[in-house]
Amino acid sequence: MRRYYVLTALVVAVLTAAAGCLAVTFSSRARTVNGVAVGEVTADGSVPIQVRVPGAGLSVGERAAIIAQRLNSIPNLKPADITAGRVRGEWAVLARGHLIATAESAAAAQAGTSARGLALSWRNQLRAALVPGGTVSPPPVGGGPAFVQTAQKVVPILSVGTGLRVGAALVAGSSDQVAKVKAVAQVEGEFGRTARIRALVPVSTEDVIRNIRRVPGTAVIAVGDIRL
Repeated sequence: MRRYYVLTALVVAVLTAAAGCLAVTFSSRARTVNGVAVGEVTADGSVPIQVRVPGAGLSVGERAAIIAQRLNSIPNLKPADITAGRVRGEWAVLARGHLIATAESAAAAQAGTSARGLALSWRNQLRAALVPGGTVSPPPVGGGPAFVQTAQKVVPILSVGTGLRVGAALVAGSSDQVAKVKAVAQVEGEFGRTARIRALVPVSTEDVIRNIRRVPGTAVIAVGDIRL
């Protein structure tokens, strides 16, 4: 019986890591930067969202706390669960359709972008925070909310060890990192006769037979079983 529980725990851990959704706990903090109050949503030391505009009678620190609470209330959160869209006419970040944070025009202006651009930036920052080894750009000192140029592109899925093309994947992340992605390596393995694991890893080379170089700060957000 003990062996069964140990094996089950190993399978769950490997499946979670392969899906890029290791448990992440979000928290919040309030601090002052160059005399300006800011609220920060943190995840394992990174700051995917910085709130600089109070609203609805709440301080920036209280708003950050609510955002962190909303994220923590959704179990098994994955990068692909985080999206951006309009909620009651305003751009916002959502998780599985639930409102996480609203990107107000005032906050966007401080970041030097549009409300849509800020929502997309927060979306990609949160996705990066949920990826093991993902890179989240720190907020600029004395500046507005963190904003990074992001990108997405479709690349082939290559079977490790054979180099065969077995589908296509949509990868996302910061523009400079996505530009390095040449393919997604499909790694498969088994745990005895109990489970079969498939991991998808963005890599900077199409040579997945001899040389696999993972591209940090990127994530697979969609796959398609088509041949390129």
